[in-house]
Amino acid sequence: MTLVNGKQRRVTLLLNLQIGYCRRIVTGVAAHAERKGWLLEEMPAIPGVRERLKRSQPDGVIAHILDEPLAEMLQNLKCPVVSVSSNLPEAPFPSIDVDHRAIGRMAAEYFLDLGHSQFAFFGSATAGFSVAREETFVGTLGDRGFVVERNHAEYVLRPPYDEYSRASEDRTRRWLKSLPKPVAILCSNDEHARLLSFLCQSGGVPVPEDVALLGVDNDLTICALGSPPISSIDNPAEEVGFQAAGILSQMMAGQKVGRVVASIQPVHVVELPSTDRFAVDDALVQKAIAFLKRNLREVGMGVVDVSEYLGVSRRSLERVFSSALGMTVLGAIHRLRIRSAKSLLSNTDLSTATIAAECGFSNHRRFGIVFKEQMRMTPSQFRRLVRFES
Repeated sequence: MTLVNGKQRRVTLLLNLQIGYCRRIVTGVAAHAERKGWLLEEMPAIPGVRERLKRSQPDGVIAHILDEPLAEMLQNLKCPVVSVSSNLPEAPFPSIDVDHRAIGRMAAEYFLDLGHSQFAFFGSATAGFSVAREETFVGTLGDRGFVVERNHAEYVLRPPYDEYSRASEDRTRRWLKSLPKPVAILCSNDEHARLLSFLCQSGGVPVPEDVALLGVDNDLTICALGSPPISSIDNPAEEVGFQAAGILSQMMAGQKVGRVVASIQPVHVVELPSTDRFAVDDALVQKAIAFLKRNLREVGMGVVDVSEYLGVSRRSLERVFSSALGMTVLGAIHRLRIRSAKSLLSNTDLSTATIAAECGFSNHRRFGIVFKEQMRMTPSQFRRLVRFES
C-alpha cells in the first residue's frame, strides 16, 4: 500500500457508468489501485460535480471527458487529471483511448470478408470517436470502390433523455427501410446498434439476412438486448483503465508526463448472430459454407473435400469463391476456424493444443501460425487481452 504523509491516495473516477466501455475501464483502474492501495470513489462525468470534488479533495482524477465544460472545470483542480477519451484533442490532460480509426478499418475489412458490397454507417455526427470511426470506415471502403450510406443521431447519455425525439427515430426508421438490401451497417457504438436492432425487429427487417449490424465496445448487456444478439468490436477498455491509472500514479508521484496521447488497438470482432452470415447469393457458395461449418473439426479438411462434396472441380470452386467472397476456399476455412478458436480462447480455460484440435488444426504450431496471420497476435496474447490479465 502506498501512503503519502500517512494517508492513502484518494482517486476519483469521473465516468458515465451507463456506458459499458466506462464500466470496463473501472476494472482496469481497480486492478492498478489494488496494487497501490488507492481509495477509489466514483462520480458522474458532468460539470455539476464541481462542489463535490472540492469537498472530496482527491489526489488525482481519471475522467471520461467528452465535452468542453467538463474539461474547463477539471483544469481548475489542484490535482493531476488523466483523460480516458480523446474526444477533445486540445484538452491539456494526458489521455489514453482506443484507436478509433483502427476500429473503422477493422469493421470495413470484416464486412468485406463476409462478402458484403453495400454498406452504411449510423452514429453521432459530433462526437469525436464516432466521427473518426465513420471517416475511416467510409475511406477504407471508398478505396475499394464502395459508397457508404450515412445517417446520424445523437445518443443522449444523461437526462433529459427525451432529447432523442420520436421524429428522429422515425427519420432513422425511414432511412433504414430505404437502404438497398442486403446491407452491412457499422454503428458508432453498441447503443446505436441496439436502436437499429429494435427498429429492424419492430419493422420486420430480418437480421442478418437483410441487415448485418455491428456495434462497438462489446457491451454484453446492450448486445444481448438485440434480437438477434448484436456483434461488436471489442475494445480493450480494461487496458485503457489500467494504463491511465499507471500514468496518474506517475503524476501523483511528481513525475512530469506531458500531454501524452496514447491509442490502443481494438482487439477483434465478437461475432454474434447479427452478422453471422456470408453475404452471398450464390447457392454453391452457401452450400459450401454450410458444409465447412459442419465439418470444421475435421483435421485436414481442404478444398478437395469441399469440391467432391459439391460435385464440382476444384478450379471451378475456387473461381466461384474468389468472385463471391474475394477469398480462397482455404481462406474461408481458416476464417471459420479462427472465429471458433477466438470464442474458445475467450470463454474457456482449454489449452491452445486442445483448442487447435477442437478447431481442426493439425497441431498447435500450425494453429499459432494461422492465428497470428489473421489476428496479428498469438493465441496466448489474445487470451490475455480479452480476459485482461494485468
